[in-house]
Amino acid sequence: MKKLLLFLSAALFATAVSAQTTLYVRGADPGWGAQSDNTWANTSVSGSTYVWDWSTAPKTITGEFKLAAIAADGGWDDTANYGPASATKINFSNGTFTSTVVCGAGAQNFNVPSQGATLSVSRIELDTNTLSVTIKGSDGASIDPTTIAMYFRGADNEWLNGIEESEVPAEWKGDNSANPNIYVWDWSNSPKQITGEFKFADWDYKTHNYGSGEADQLVYVGTAKTIAVGGGNLMPGNITLDNVTKVTLNLQTMTVLFSDEIPQSVDETSAAVVTAANGTVYADGELVIYDLVGNNVTAENGNLKGVYVVVVDGVSSKINVQ
Repeated sequence: MKKLLLFLSAALFATAVSAQTTLYVRGADPGWGAQSDNTWANTSVSGSTYVWDWSTAPKTITGEFKLAAIAADGGWDDTANYGPASATKINFSNGTFTSTVVCGAGAQNFNVPSQGATLSVSRIELDTNTLSVTIKGSDGASIDPTTIAMYFRGADNEWLNGIEESEVPAEWKGDNSANPNIYVWDWSNSPKQITGEFKFADWDYKTHNYGSGEADQLVYVGTAKTIAVGGGNLMPGNITLDNVTKVTLNLQTMTVLFSDEIPQSVDETSAAVVTAANGTVYADGELVIYDLVGNNVTAENGNLKGVYVVVVDGVSSKINVQ
């Protein structure tokens, strides 16, 4: 009996010590290593339940994370390392997400719903006895990133600063109607010259914020560039990106591609009548003229000779100018 009492006493003491262990949200946002921001630590412990009470200042979480202690060397302590048995996406139901967890080296990461999504979290409860976790959202739902507008923001449009979001010209807003995770800027009607730094981001740089995912920040026409969440500003690789007709930002492959290809298809039913004589191209409507390598030669109209691509009201056609 004396040995049993001693054993129970030791077990209770071990539980008490364990209950004093500080657990952190360790992940992409606060950092996987030792936390410099102690607000990611649990705010209280009740019995076997650790609580993160952020009700007065909800936390925004955008990446993977676990609930774990920090070892003396800043690494992982597998006696206090909690996560799902397999990588699990968080989706709130009536404002709450619940899941079982495991403790140890096999614990995997919790994930936000999809690339670029954000979670606004007001409370986390982790019961280390029943191995269960409850996460409460401050707004009752996770944010679908595909519904948040994406913009081309850079030096050439003054980063869209100083205007209301409702006033942003359509040309700077990405179109993801064909594929929710692929954003397209179609400038074929009016090719652009990009001369300064730029990024792809939403209005607040929160849900979407994409920059260079490579060691350098240079972008070249016709060459896919790897992007990354929160990457540095991208820059034209040839001093300028000339005659850009299309930009494709692919969040499935995490790449961006700039194109200077000119549409070659002709809509016979709607194409404007284009004629040429004495080095001049004529058309009913505003026209843009390109040579066969993609250079905008509209300013040279009147002194042209050879084959050119003429774009009128978004429809292109070829014409031989004598």
